[in-house]
Amino acid sequence: DPRISVVLSIYGERAIHAPSTDSRRDEYCGFVQEVVQRYDRIRQVAIWNEPNKTFFWRPQFNADGTSASPAAYAALLAQCWDVLHDVTPNVELIAPSTSPRGNDNPNAVSNISHSPIQFVRELGRAYRESGRDSPMFDIVGHHVHGLHSAERPWRAHPGTGVTQGDLDKLEQVFAEAFADTAQPVP
Repeated sequence: DPRISVVLSIYGERAIHAPSTDSRRDEYCGFVQEVVQRYDRIRQVAIWNEPNKTFFWRPQFNADGTSASPAAYAALLAQCWDVLHDVTPNVELIAPSTSPRGNDNPNAVSNISHSPIQFVRELGRAYRESGRDSPMFDIVGHHVHGLHSAERPWRAHPGTGVTQGDLDKLEQVFAEAFADTAQPVP
């Protein structure tokens, strides 16, 4: 049925599988390329899952406390965007597929993570510092699950968390992070 769109999300089972080195990025982007070429109905691919969370991507921070995962993830996005768009121009990369919460604390006792707001800011910084003059993703992906199952979807939250009711915060941070760059945002 041509009305059905298949969206594929490809990520590792744990943070140790994160493609954070040149060789792992080559392997990951090559695998995604093979899948997209083999299955022509797949035109939208989510690149990794929740790279702002320690469970899916390590390290989140460098030893000095500065952000690490956004720049490593930006390198993955850029490479996959180039590889996939070279062979399948109509493919769309979905990113960053961030978790709705994070603590922005490199010294946290548990769940060392970036909030989605801080992760996007740092992703934009990494993009700018790379000097890239083409996009690295096509569609913004973000997980909007609430704090609990009874929470109303429109409930807004203070701070840097982003659920459905906080869409304006997410749009604002993307607009600021990628303003005047080749990366389109919503």
